[in-house]
Amino acid sequence: MAFNVINTKVEWVLEARKPTAGPLLVIPANDHLWMGTGPGLEIKKAHGKELEVEAVRQGPVEPGAVVETSAGGTGFQRLLHAAVLDQENHWVPGAGRLAARAMVEAAERLRASELIAYPFHRGAHVRPEVALPEMLSGLLDALERGSSVRRVVVLAADATEQTVLQQTFLQALSSRT
Repeated sequence: MAFNVINTKVEWVLEARKPTAGPLLVIPANDHLWMGTGPGLEIKKAHGKELEVEAVRQGPVEPGAVVETSAGGTGFQRLLHAAVLDQENHWVPGAGRLAARAMVEAAERLRASELIAYPFHRGAHVRPEVALPEMLSGLLDALERGSSVRRVVVLAADATEQTVLQQTFLQALSSRT
């Protein structure tokens, strides 16, 4: 199921069907930008530690910030590291909403028409019920003002997570009226 928010299509895609290329891939990160857990670790293992070194040189950053790096051999043009965790990979309350806004702003600045994002709870010491409402509310904040980003894809690990993403997004939408 996809949703249209002003000019942007928001959809949930199973990781097994993840696009293998595109302008931007967003991964959750800690405030020091280490790629030691979740999608960041998977990318580092597959494509080398150079991406982590590039990110770490820009840190530490405030929670809620988004840092842009090259994407190495991932197939994407750029990686966005969304700082939503502390050094111990614990969720920082409020950072998810800020980082979601910042990822859309970064995509606009980079003139990207779409972005692919991992849910911000991946690799974190936090339950999805805590992280997803922040992430999706921040995404709505950014898109409701009108955005040049035409497509946002949030990756779901499985059908259960896909359903949770859809339900959480509907709750975020309904709370705005």
